[in-house]
Amino acid sequence: MHTAAALAASMLILSCLNMGFSYPNGAPPSSCSSMKPGHGYNGQNRTVPYYLTLSKNTYYCGDEITVTLAALKGFNFTGFLCQARPDQADNATTGTLYGEYSKTTNNCDGKGSVTHSTRDLKESMVLKWKANSNYTSVTFVCTVVQDKATYWVKGLQSGVTFSGSGDCSIGEAVNPGVTIQMLMLLISSINFLM
Repeated sequence: MHTAAALAASMLILSCLNMGFSYPNGAPPSSCSSMKPGHGYNGQNRTVPYYLTLSKNTYYCGDEITVTLAALKGFNFTGFLCQARPDQADNATTGTLYGEYSKTTNNCDGKGSVTHSTRDLKESMVLKWKANSNYTSVTFVCTVVQDKATYWVKGLQSGVTFSGSGDCSIGEAVNPGVTIQMLMLLISSINFLM
């Protein structure tokens, strides 16, 4: 009798402990399109206690933008799935999104999707996005997991717009600031030689 009670208590404790964990190795491939973690619970519709900040709001081909996912004071998170999407309704991604303690979700469409690599509690996560396209705009969309039963699907979104000219895919996009700097350097070099 005591053995059955002890077994039941152990199972209850283990199931409660499991409630606080996200997938230990990141979001599963089945989450790419819907960005739902697949925990068997419904996502939250209350205010998201997290935020996204971007180092820039415009980009040129080849730019690297810092994307910071952070918790409000008193909150933390165990998991996340963030994507750089040129179209919020489509799961295709653009550019390369990466970060320490995270991994690219290669099973998603493109390299612009990243998820957690540990289920440790986090107050923030710094990601980098390397632009390789000239979409008019790119939106960073994130699902954040507080614990197994508490998560916000696509709860965070922040975007950047393309400011260059030309086609990034063939290497002809131009960053006007860099072009002016190069022109000034060329003029200085010519003056030096004269």
